[in-house]
Amino acid sequence: LKKILKNMEATTTNRRCESKSVSTQTDDYLLEQKLNEKRKAALSLWSQYLEANRNSPLVTKSLTTGVLTLFGNLSAQYILIQKGKQNSIVFRKLAAFVLFGIFVSGPLGHIWLKFLNSRKTKLRGQALIIYKIALDRLLYSPAFNVLQMSMVYKVAGLSWPKVFSALQRTFWAAQILNWKMWPFAQFINFNFVPPELQLLFMNVIALFWTVALSLVMA
Repeated sequence: LKKILKNMEATTTNRRCESKSVSTQTDDYLLEQKLNEKRKAALSLWSQYLEANRNSPLVTKSLTTGVLTLFGNLSAQYILIQKGKQNSIVFRKLAAFVLFGIFVSGPLGHIWLKFLNSRKTKLRGQALIIYKIALDRLLYSPAFNVLQMSMVYKVAGLSWPKVFSALQRTFWAAQILNWKMWPFAQFINFNFVPPELQLLFMNVIALFWTVALSLVMA
């Protein structure tokens, strides 16, 4: 009788273990299915972006710039609120950054990169990369920063005399920060990123740049 009871207990235990094993395998399978669905959705979204970038590069890059600029300035304003330097979101300032991103930064970046990548020169290899970075940071960057900062200050509600005063106070701090941050990013960009995706790479970096610039301009 004891042997029979032990056999029955062993059989029950084995069945429980088998049941747990099957349940675990089922859970793992469902989890894998969900992960595969998310991967497919992400790949589909990326494919749609690449297609839009091929068919309508200017519109796609401009809208992408606007969206990332939105998140950059929102992040900066949140930091200012946490530090007690700002009471709430300033929507005029947010709108200024977004409008600049869509209508100025996106189109200008598209045209500028097209110019840099099509410019004929005898330079090759890393000498060409350094040449591009020099043009980008010494010519394009200061003019771009003056334009962006002026527009943001103006749309945020400052008069032109106050805009010029604010620029005198903040421009060089922003420009020096720009020179510290962007050359290395552009070194990676010009070396490893395909030309059609270089503005997207810049926009991702610009997400953090917008945060830094917003804090300088605050």
